[in-house]
Amino acid sequence: MKTNKIILKEKYIILISSFIACISMFAIESFIAPSYLIKSSIKLVVFSLPIILYTKMFGFRSIRNQFSNLKFSKLKLIFIFAICVYFYNIILFFLLRDYIDLDVIRNNLLAKENITAMNFVYVSLYISFINSFLEELFFRGFMFLSLAKSGSRRLAYSISSLAFSLYHVAIISAWFNIWIFILIIVGLMFVGYIFNYITEKLDSFLASWIVHIFANLAINTIGFMMLGIINII
Repeated sequence: MKTNKIILKEKYIILISSFIACISMFAIESFIAPSYLIKSSIKLVVFSLPIILYTKMFGFRSIRNQFSNLKFSKLKLIFIFAICVYFYNIILFFLLRDYIDLDVIRNNLLAKENITAMNFVYVSLYISFINSFLEELFFRGFMFLSLAKSGSRRLAYSISSLAFSLYHVAIISAWFNIWIFILIIVGLMFVGYIFNYITEKLDSFLASWIVHIFANLAINTIGFMMLGIINII
């Protein structure tokens, strides 16, 4: 049984290491701005280190168990919700596209991220499946669930959702006008709460990962439209 001293130490390790990881990625995105391939490699290391540190100090059990906690009987509901999320994002884009400067986003992808119509298929697969897995493992499996199980459920909901939202600030800050930008940040916090809720109810970050995959598939579908691979807009 964990003592109060160990629980407090566990909270500090989760909060401090997560904060350092998020700040590091924000700085890399804002000031170094490497290509997407290099940034993804750095992100893999930066997000993995806090988890490795945590498991070395407190054991791998809390992370490992999440791979077996997701029950097959729950998958149908998760996939139905995930498909709804996909179409919701597509519909929301078409409702708001007149308020979004698509040329700015397109130029950002081409110039800053080195993403082109030729390589976007591979990038989209990475974003949908691997990047979403890494983010859910970090923000939900590690940051949220570990913190919640240490006795700080409300703090876990707030901190992980806020971190998830602010982490994306540097990525999208130049893409939208201020009002759309604020709307997206608030929306990302709400998404973080939903993902946390799903993770908590099913005791596994794999549940929110499935939903995250479909959310990213929607974003990538929009990306295919903006790059002219799919000619709808």
